[in-house]
Amino acid sequence: MRSSRIRSLTAGFDASPPQWPQTQISDDPAAIGALIDRQYNLGFREIKVYQKLSREAYDTIVAVAKRKGMTFAGHMPPLVGLDHVLESGQRSIEHLGGYTAGAQLDAQITATIQHGTYNCPTLAVQSLLTPSRAVTLRSITGALHSRGAKLLVGTDAGIDVTQAGSSIHDELELFVQSGMSPFDALSGATRTAAEYLGQSGAIGTIAIGKEADLVLVRGNPLNDIRSTRNIDAVIVNGKLLN
Repeated sequence: MRSSRIRSLTAGFDASPPQWPQTQISDDPAAIGALIDRQYNLGFREIKVYQKLSREAYDTIVAVAKRKGMTFAGHMPPLVGLDHVLESGQRSIEHLGGYTAGAQLDAQITATIQHGTYNCPTLAVQSLLTPSRAVTLRSITGALHSRGAKLLVGTDAGIDVTQAGSSIHDELELFVQSGMSPFDALSGATRTAAEYLGQSGAIGTIAIGKEADLVLVRGNPLNDIRSTRNIDAVIVNGKLLN
């Protein structure tokens, strides 16, 4: 049984004033190299970009990250634009930033697939923050999935809008409401997530030699995704919690 526990992989960068106190302030592109060096030396291997970044700061982050062999993901800064974010090689886009449910969507999805970009829609939290966009965001999520774009299940529970734990079930149900099968929705929380983390050999699917982290539920979630809420027991690193 393996025990290579996942630790934090990402350090955040934004312009001032940052939304979160842990975020690195990146107003001066000339100082970004030293900031990234510091985060790299602390063990971080992915940079999370936030929405206030300028185009110059974003491009500097991208250049330094690529030089150091780091990846970058996160928000779609409006001053940068979705096209440039995709072309720059951002690994994942959070909250469907920049995607529009109109004439441009088909081309946006084509570019997303071409560049191998993941999306983490966070539908549950967005339904609470911007309920007027809930239907539109589900439509965009369904369109991305129907074309074969890679989707991740995430909840943004750390910002204290959605509840940690239960919100993952909300997100899975919203994925299904977007037109995905329960199997594909569950894949976004397991197999695809492990693939994104580069941990497919240790987590994400059930197989001999992989980490024994399992949730046992009553009922078949492949028939009804709501069955994931009927938790009977949890196994963490091979230890049964009932």
